[in-house]
Amino acid sequence: MVGLACASLASLARLWHGSAARLNARGASPLFSSGPRRRFTPTARLAALLGVAVGALCVQQALKNALSLRKDALRALSQRGPMGADADRYFAPGLAPYLRYGARYSAAALMGSDERRARRMVAAMEAREQPGGGEGEVAWALTVGSADYEPRALRAALSAVATHSAVRTVLILANSDYVSEEDAGEGAESLGGTTTTTAAGPVKVDLAALAEGRATPGGRVARAVAQTMLTPALRRCLDVRLLEAGSLACPHEGLEGAATRRRYQGTWMRFHLWGLTRFRRLVYIDLDFLVLDRGFDALFSYEMPQGKALGAARFSSGECYAPASWPLSVWRGRWPCAADGALGSFQSLGFFNAGMLVITPDAATHARLLDHAAATHARSVDAAGRWYCVIDQILLYRWFDWAHDAVDYLSPAFNFWPKAGRVLPEPALGAHFIGDLSRKPWSSERSNNGAGGDDSDNAAQALTAAHAAWWRALANAGNETALCHGRSAERPEPESQARAD
Repeated sequence: MVGLACASLASLARLWHGSAARLNARGASPLFSSGPRRRFTPTARLAALLGVAVGALCVQQALKNALSLRKDALRALSQRGPMGADADRYFAPGLAPYLRYGARYSAAALMGSDERRARRMVAAMEAREQPGGGEGEVAWALTVGSADYEPRALRAALSAVATHSAVRTVLILANSDYVSEEDAGEGAESLGGTTTTTAAGPVKVDLAALAEGRATPGGRVARAVAQTMLTPALRRCLDVRLLEAGSLACPHEGLEGAATRRRYQGTWMRFHLWGLTRFRRLVYIDLDFLVLDRGFDALFSYEMPQGKALGAARFSSGECYAPASWPLSVWRGRWPCAADGALGSFQSLGFFNAGMLVITPDAATHARLLDHAAATHARSVDAAGRWYCVIDQILLYRWFDWAHDAVDYLSPAFNFWPKAGRVLPEPALGAHFIGDLSRKPWSSERSNNGAGGDDSDNAAQALTAAHAAWWRALANAGNETALCHGRSAERPEPESQARAD
């Protein structure tokens, strides 16, 4: 609402400027003029009164937000400690990066520079013959942390990649330290036996052997990926390389640690990707992410600005794009986006969502990132003396943004949150179905409501066009003709294990 109110104030200011110009043209004097007093037109008076009213609303909302922030800060300190996700934004060194990020986001939204840059990136990619222009191999990357995660999620994500991308190499990191809900039980003591194989790094496993059920090394997650999550068409049309690696999970025990581990199993594994130095660039996506357009391949070939080491889309609340009922398309995605930038980082939106990352593997960065994660967890204690886990997304923006200002912030068009009643951004390149499992596309299928129906029925009943695209991608996951584009990427797997790098 603050963004809309301030947008109205700006519009009224433009209206007043026009009215003042017309008055000057007739010899009348605008407000605060040193010339002779003249009568003002009704339009000018109304604009001035409305401008004052809206300005007062902005001030009132700002004061209300300030009081709310103080209350949130005190609550966050008592519950999570100064290193917590809810508290770090209120204190140095967190406050200055938040203010810097908010100013840059707001400016980019108001000027439309993010949208124009996204279009330039796509146009430059289309002008190249190969999407991964430059020396070195490029690949997609995903992580699977749980053997019982919804198998259709990986199928839909890879189906969209195969449909829209010319990059056929896909790395799937499978959690070798998997702990199930049953294993974890009600407490954390049963988690004490888990191990983290950080020294060994990702190890390639025989995907074909796992899929066929032959005896071969591979944990529960790797077997689930090979046997239940992938389809024969996906294995044939993409060069899928299955790697097993330690979860790099939060080291703390306790009930909160157990719950965090179960929810975020596999997310810390993203840190392993910086160690895969045989690749020039990796584009990581979450399992609930969907590539919507071939222009997404621009991320493999665009030139990252000097001094930047990580590409990530600005984090949007999902309210960033105007309701479909708004008549003026020029307003869509501008003022609400500006409000996201100015206020969003103080409303639990963070800097970026780590569900889509453009990664440049580097051994030194990999080592420092692991050290940073260990050092952060070593001091993550709340006011009551309890240990807690800092999720990987926070670790990433603390390292790349706070410590080094090394994030290349991309348009939310590359990683947007589709919501009912909102138009998609332009261009709409990648959708991310953020939120708990109850909000995922597969949780809203008609069969859950007892109505039955296939994937086409679910697509027709989808909340947004992006949700409908997810169901279409799932329906194509077994369609070799649609996925292979006349080519096969299948390669024989080695019979023995080999280090991924």
